[in-house]
Amino acid sequence: MLKPYRYLALSGLASIGCLLALSSCSGKDDSYGPIEEYGRTLSPDSEVSAYVYHYDSPNGGLTQVMLDFVGLSIGCGSGSTAWHEYDIGVELRWIDSETLEVTYPDGKPYRHNASGDFLGCLNRAVRVVMVPRRTARLPGGTYSEPVEIGHTPSPEHKITAYTVRYESPPGGIAQVVVSFPEIRGCADSAVTFYDHDIDLRLDWIDASTLEVRYPDGRRFDHPPWGTTVQCVTQTVQVRMQPIPDASEASVAPH
Repeated sequence: MLKPYRYLALSGLASIGCLLALSSCSGKDDSYGPIEEYGRTLSPDSEVSAYVYHYDSPNGGLTQVMLDFVGLSIGCGSGSTAWHEYDIGVELRWIDSETLEVTYPDGKPYRHNASGDFLGCLNRAVRVVMVPRRTARLPGGTYSEPVEIGHTPSPEHKITAYTVRYESPPGGIAQVVVSFPEIRGCADSAVTFYDHDIDLRLDWIDASTLEVRYPDGRRFDHPPWGTTVQCVTQTVQVRMQPIPDASEASVAPH
């Protein structure tokens, strides 16, 4: 089975700390505290380094989990999860070389970047799972294993789209992935829904346009590169098509 989370390099995202902490990096505003780093830990295969940085500010500051892909020749990194609060007490633990567990105080709202909880560089990927303290674990672990379903080849059979799903206490994830098996075997996230049980349908309009049909009103996020997924010279445009809820559509007005 293909890995459901093999992504292209997100080069330059390691500088997100300075983008989020403009005054700290520029030194123009003393009201922002210095950027502090803690909790750096290396994956079991020594290819990925995870750490937390945070800084204080009049708006509450920022705490963010970062990943550096130190074992790859090109070297890239990305911000994973962020809280708009300073010094909340985040702990990192590698479950295995592809899974990083982030423990944080229960009730503290956070945001993944738009890629969701799968971050990667070339063919090296890490799944970031969030574990609030004092939260009961599901049988067999807090997060279920991701499952690939709905493999849909393009008309020319050179590109494949599929959905990766898993369950978690917040509701889970359903993520549409576009894979280019004939070009370095690379793949990228196309869109992420924050519900593992959402009804999705993938249809190719033509060889370079993928339509994602989803229940109207459901929340989703595109990754940082937007609605276009690209691998070398191949490009796919992702078109979102909301569909009325079947139960609501079946009720005729009186």
